[in-house]
Amino acid sequence: MRKEEVKYIQENYQRTSPKQLKCMKIYNENECNKSDLVPALYKICLDLYECMHKKTEKINLSQLIFSKIGQIIDDFVKELNDITITLIFIMSLFYIFIMSQMK
Repeated sequence: MRKEEVKYIQENYQRTSPKQLKCMKIYNENECNKSDLVPALYKICLDLYECMHKKTEKINLSQLIFSKIGQIIDDFVKELNDITITLIFIMSLFYIFIMSQMK
């Protein structure tokens, strides 16, 4: 790897995605950084270079929030057994029935 590539990776390591790391690995395995590059590898190496230096996508805040909420609900439900879930369902139906009778 060239010095500027090493420096780039060191500066941006926290923001490097798994896909970029895979591209870097393949880039190095194909020895794309050599000056005497085989012409057949030129396009592949260029694509890998662009992949390595691609800006990582920003995570949408709402996706992150709903993902965490879903994870919390999933963790909560995993701890419940079948009887508890059935009891909660029956109580919910009972509550809906009572509320509809109050109108």
